[in-house]
Amino acid sequence: SVMLTAIQQCENYSQSIAEWMADSMFQLTALYPTIMSVDFLDRTEFQVPVYFFAGRHDYNTPGSLVEDYFKSIQAPDKGIFWFEDSGHSPPWEEPELFRARLLAISQNSSVFNLANSRINPVVHETGDLD
Repeated sequence: SVMLTAIQQCENYSQSIAEWMADSMFQLTALYPTIMSVDFLDRTEFQVPVYFFAGRHDYNTPGSLVEDYFKSIQAPDKGIFWFEDSGHSPPWEEPELFRARLLAISQNSSVFNLANSRINPVVHETGDLD
């Protein structure tokens, strides 16, 4: 399957699909009730940078919802990373690009320099910050 192939190509991911599924199910059962109890539409101010990793073909969370919520939030820095060939799971559907974008965030001094923070960087499919 595509997901298994993506998992096997990712560094630091378990090569055992059973282990991966067990971890995923634990996270789902441990976090889901808490996440579902939060009305994120009421949460629009954040003290930390906020980034969205969004697949263009995501039927669970359509891009228009991501964009609308993105526009409504205030954060020291925020950005949308679009994945043109992904649905709901960019880390597994485009693992190399996903890792590259995480690395770009961690290495981009303008992202973490809050005194000179750019408020609305949007990251395109190339991974470049605007």
